[in-house]
Amino acid sequence: MHLLSMYIATMPTPTIDLKPCQALITTWFNDDIPSNDIAKRLADEHGVNCTSRTIERRLKEWGVTKRVRIQETAALRLKIASMFYMNFPDDIIVRALNEDGHRIGKTTVARIRKAQGCKRWMTAWEREEANLELWNIVKEELDKGTIEGYGKELLQKYFRTKGLNTTRYYS
Repeated sequence: MHLLSMYIATMPTPTIDLKPCQALITTWFNDDIPSNDIAKRLADEHGVNCTSRTIERRLKEWGVTKRVRIQETAALRLKIASMFYMNFPDDIIVRALNEDGHRIGKTTVARIRKAQGCKRWMTAWEREEANLELWNIVKEELDKGTIEGYGKELLQKYFRTKGLNTTRYYS
């Protein structure tokens, strides 16, 4: 009897075939039903006994996740940058992009925005560098005569179209 129990203890656990229930499990998962409730429903409604951990492993194997991988395109980057330069906060950018059909979250918007150099807050050195860059551009535009006679608001709009966030500069 002792040898039999040792043999049974070393046998691998039989694999549970959840393939026939894959669509159902995926639907429940996408309906925000927790994996322990999915395991319970499978046992109650379909006679399939498994743990919530098995459900989680299978969902991972099938490539089912809640996180949506957004395709980062030039058009998307342009939309994010232009809304940033219009002084929209990240929450509003996310809402506008989701209304346009992009499934995107706030952290993804912030990551794309920062990768383009669109920062909400700057260190003292970055601020000084940005101020120098802005003043050089203002001098060039004044020398061309393009912005001569522009008021504050018109200057801000003009520089936003050029991709410069002038509302953050107070020197």
